[in-house]
Amino acid sequence: MATYEDAEEAKFLENIFTGRSGQLENTVFVFLDPGGNRRLTRAGRGPQMLFRSPQEMAREMKKMAQKFPLRESDEAPRLPQMKNFRLALNVAECDARPLVVCLSQDTDQLKGLQDKLSPLTFNEELCGRFNYASVSEPRDLSKISGELPENGYLVIAPGEFGTDGALQKVFPSDVSDEELTEGLAEFADQFNRRNKEHRSHVRKGKQNDVEWTTEIPVTDPMSNAARDRASGKSKGKRGGRRGKRKSSDR
Repeated sequence: MATYEDAEEAKFLENIFTGRSGQLENTVFVFLDPGGNRRLTRAGRGPQMLFRSPQEMAREMKKMAQKFPLRESDEAPRLPQMKNFRLALNVAECDARPLVVCLSQDTDQLKGLQDKLSPLTFNEELCGRFNYASVSEPRDLSKISGELPENGYLVIAPGEFGTDGALQKVFPSDVSDEELTEGLAEFADQFNRRNKEHRSHVRKGKQNDVEWTTEIPVTDPMSNAARDRASGKSKGKRGGRRGKRKSSDR
């Protein structure tokens, strides 16, 4: 889930864990049952609050998995996409992955694109190698460079701060499953992941006035304090706005 990017998700996360402030913090970590209704572990900000080592975490995960054996299902998996393109582009850059976009202004055609792509995202060639989004309004792609088609599958390389990007490849809407899988896998093999050093990345973001506005206000005291320090607010200077954070801080 994307903290502070969805009011309903925030309420769900608040029911799982809040810190000493009693407010939703930047990260929440817990294991839930397949229905998302029952906790299998206690909750915290991250795995380090629940497990002493990666090895211990792996052992406990294996034990939990044994309680929920795989079941055959006739229901096709849903496309693992973010709620909107803007957020998907930003998260793709944070994850150092290319973004695949289903594009069509026709509702039925867009659903068809999603239905074709969904099962492919979980196969061995593509699993974990891309982020995904769907777009029905071309204006949502205004910050993407390149000649955009009217519909189809777009492969986009996010910009340095996840606020813009460049079109890299297009697959037509009638592409076969085999061609789409092979084409995406080939692109993933060649994709140049951007390595960033945190401090220099944040500094460059500030120099370029790159700012990310969250859907709901940030309530993590540590995040707000860090932003205030960076803006000079803690020294009595003007600067910094509540509910906003640098894209480079993500």
